[in-house]
Amino acid sequence: MEEMHYPGGFADLIAKMLGFELTADIKKASRIPTSILLLTFTLTPLILHKYPLAILPLAFLGLFEGVVHILAIRLFKCPKFYSPGFVTAEIQAVVSIVLFSYLIKHHLVTCTDLIIGLVIMVACFVTMQKKLTLMIGVKYSDIPKMIKKQWNK
Repeated sequence: MEEMHYPGGFADLIAKMLGFELTADIKKASRIPTSILLLTFTLTPLILHKYPLAILPLAFLGLFEGVVHILAIRLFKCPKFYSPGFVTAEIQAVVSIVLFSYLIKHHLVTCTDLIIGLVIMVACFVTMQKKLTLMIGVKYSDIPKMIKKQWNK
């Protein structure tokens, strides 16, 4: 599924998997949780710039996005490999790798910082995804079943 707007098309993807159309209002509203997450992850390091831990959730999100977009294109057998969301996600992944390299090389983060950063990213991301799925009428716990069903097609 191509993502032709920012932020991405997760709600459209889930609706497509379930075989129903989203209203224009739900499509617009579904961008709110994603925007809140991205703004929070982007502004926090600017405000807490003296603490390298503050950038780690954003760096982990960038890495995660790069991997997830490749998997999603393969999982959902998209007709085209390219999408603007894919290109953006891969750029984010590369920037994240460079950032991790810099932080580790200059001893700016500890192993504990990395674990905390990952936990924060996962907790915030799951919360955002849960809000999105509830907005379109799907229980978050049903997502793995739907993905498994889609994978077996």
